[in-house]
Amino acid sequence: AKNPEKSGTIKLSANESGEILSSFKTRIPFVAFHRNNEDTTIIKFTPWDKKRKIMGKDGDEWHETPAFGISVSRNSSQTYKLPLEAGETEVLSELLKKYILES
Repeated sequence: AKNPEKSGTIKLSANESGEILSSFKTRIPFVAFHRNNEDTTIIKFTPWDKKRKIMGKDGDEWHETPAFGISVSRNSSQTYKLPLEAGETEVLSELLKKYILES
């Protein structure tokens, strides 16, 4: 990465990957704590509902679609947040399933 302060790598076990998949299905938040020497990392997957506008002949309609937010905090001083829309959640699900099968 160009700036190591603005990037990072997350290592997940097969079990944690399964927990994330379960979280996607049940919409129950997932939290993991990783500790390595003096470093602590907290990983959160949290469900939320995104409003999506669909334009039609009779006007616009608003729908709520399931989405997730990823939050990664390192040593309580650096936090990275990333929203995942429904399609991105599906893609991540397939990648996690592949990872579990190859573990």
